[in-house]
Amino acid sequence: MQNILNSMKNIAVVVGDPLQLEPVVTLPTDLNEILLKVCDCKDEFNLANTSVQVRADRVTQNGTYLGVEKIWVGSPLRVHNRCNNPMFKISNITTYDEMMILGKKEKFSYESKGLKSEWIDVASQNFTENFSYDEAEALKELLATKLNGVDKKDIKIISPFRDVVKALESYDAGTVHTMQGQEAKIVVIVLGGTSAGDKNGHQVSQICSMSH
Repeated sequence: MQNILNSMKNIAVVVGDPLQLEPVVTLPTDLNEILLKVCDCKDEFNLANTSVQVRADRVTQNGTYLGVEKIWVGSPLRVHNRCNNPMFKISNITTYDEMMILGKKEKFSYESKGLKSEWIDVASQNFTENFSYDEAEALKELLATKLNGVDKKDIKIISPFRDVVKALESYDAGTVHTMQGQEAKIVVIVLGGTSAGDKNGHQVSQICSMSH
């Protein structure tokens, strides 16, 4: 990115959405701290928690403040064309201060099958790291029943944890970060995780109208 900006001299148009997932930074934390000190950089240039989009917004004169935290955004996202409700409504309320407009006109392709967004609660003590074998069985049953007949290319499975994704490698699965920017008509979220108090209430979340 730095090479690109250097080649553009004094002008750069940075397009992005600082309210979405932050980019994955592979630079080791210790090395990042050393570079900050050596270059005498302010925290706003910390690659670990500040994206190029955020830094560009900070020098942009025209824009708006979003949410109670008053996040400054140079070119706020207004019209959303990916998700159907309820996913659009949830993100619009929780993240975008109800500023977005739903631009999607096309209806959900599998509406006739009676599919809808829902949570499937899977109580489990059967874990290997963050992966629950009981969740995997619930996912298998979900695909064989309610999602039976749905084209496989229309289904994506995501999880916050890489070990869960690895265990589900026979499916079209990826982490929240690796799947970012991709679309599917039906998205299944396998939560996983082994934090204290979670093992009795793990869930497989089926979000049929997340994308179209």
